[in-house]
Amino acid sequence: MNIDPIFKTKFINNLPHKPYCSYGKGTATLIRSKHHAIKLPLIQVNPPHLVNYLIFDIDASDAYLHYLDADLPLPTWIAKNKANGHCHVCYELKTAICKTANARLKPLRYVAAIEQSYAQKLGADVGYTGLLTKNPIDNDWEVSLLNPIPFELDELADYVDLETKPKITEKETSGLGRFCAMFDSVRFWAYKEIRAHLEDGYNIWYDQ
Repeated sequence: MNIDPIFKTKFINNLPHKPYCSYGKGTATLIRSKHHAIKLPLIQVNPPHLVNYLIFDIDASDAYLHYLDADLPLPTWIAKNKANGHCHVCYELKTAICKTANARLKPLRYVAAIEQSYAQKLGADVGYTGLLTKNPIDNDWEVSLLNPIPFELDELADYVDLETKPKITEKETSGLGRFCAMFDSVRFWAYKEIRAHLEDGYNIWYDQ
């Protein structure tokens, strides 16, 4: 498979410094340098603190066509399992979204809502964590590089109705939605508990 050198360079530059990677389902998850990780069929494409790509795992023989059936935009790339047709569908973000403790919650909630809506429309696996992705520069997959232009969040949101999207239960919360759900769970506890620890000093509160 001949991969566009411009895409390959950009893809490698966006990778974490030492990505998680794997030889395939059922094998160990490894941590390797970029130089070694890009040779494996499964790889971590988003750094721990950033979201550069939204990845959707579709376990269906016609997975390649799901974005068309769902009337969603042309993905950045699609990596297809040659044996069963299952795909990872990727949308690259123009501006990476931070998801550390210092992240602004509003954009994180926004991208989480978009991710959830796209997953529902695509029929993607809501249990997929997004840690390991079919490596688009690996020969194990049939890869289609479709759209070189990264997306603004508002562009992706234009294809879904975030105002009327169905409510989801805690068990159904997936992907980036888990970060928001965890924050909401912890903050209400913290608002109450901090009062009991203020007199003890910052270090005691931090440990708690």
